[in-house]
Amino acid sequence: MTEWKSSSKGNPSRSKAFRNSCFGFVSKLGVSKFVIQAGGDVWLFVGVLFMFIFNPPASAAAQSRLWVVEEPREGLLQGAEDFAEVGTETWGTWGARSYIETMESLQDHLVATAAGGKQPRIFYFFCTVYYTPHETGFRGDLGFDVTPDTRSVFGGRRYPKSFLKAVIMEGYAKIKTPVNGKHYMKYDGSWGYATHPLGNRNNTLVPRLSAAVHRSNRLFGKGTRFLILDPEIYNVMGSMEFEAADTGGGLYRSQIDLYWGEDLPRGPWPGTAMAAGCPLSVQWIVPVLFLR
Repeated sequence: MTEWKSSSKGNPSRSKAFRNSCFGFVSKLGVSKFVIQAGGDVWLFVGVLFMFIFNPPASAAAQSRLWVVEEPREGLLQGAEDFAEVGTETWGTWGARSYIETMESLQDHLVATAAGGKQPRIFYFFCTVYYTPHETGFRGDLGFDVTPDTRSVFGGRRYPKSFLKAVIMEGYAKIKTPVNGKHYMKYDGSWGYATHPLGNRNNTLVPRLSAAVHRSNRLFGKGTRFLILDPEIYNVMGSMEFEAADTGGGLYRSQIDLYWGEDLPRGPWPGTAMAAGCPLSVQWIVPVLFLR
């Protein structure tokens, strides 16, 4: 899939351009429908695509059963105005290209694969973001709970209470002082230290490529590559292509958790669950393409 893959550098999303891209995507492929599944429901592609294009995301979601979890009315998703406005720029090895330019390249690639008898499949998910927080970001003057706390395996070492809570949430975190040459703390049901943030197969997580998925979702095998066709995710992550490299007990079947990388926390709870450098927290009703 490297022939079309590219990256962006702060390219803003444009709804009109995105709509044109979606229409072109379908017409160039010369197909009338795809099988789409989210949480067990099967939809005709054209019906869902038109709903997604012509309805605001909130009303489209209300009219469908694509979600498996209701949108919270407080806390993490209370409102965009509650989040700090942190900008981001992303780069890739193939240079900076807009989302629309990349979609055009993808269309050409899919037309070629369709000619060879390979039909892509599109499923709908909602996407979240997880990251590896730094202990240095948990400071009392920023409002964090820095009460010293420990666990039996830490050998008397103490860490800020809010930091340990973040480790439980994110799985891994970077500590100020290495322990036996290990720069990270981990929690996977038991506490310990690690040399790198790892996925569910002891594979090293790669920022803006690795993703965690529900362990029983049969769409994802070991290292499955897939494409997320969403302009905002593309602009933030710098790529459409991701890899199933991790899992989590708290994930839903129709959820994809994208790995941002190492960062400071955005702020005290609920900001602890968000990376300071990533403006994206949740993206609902996202088309995900699998190439057979």
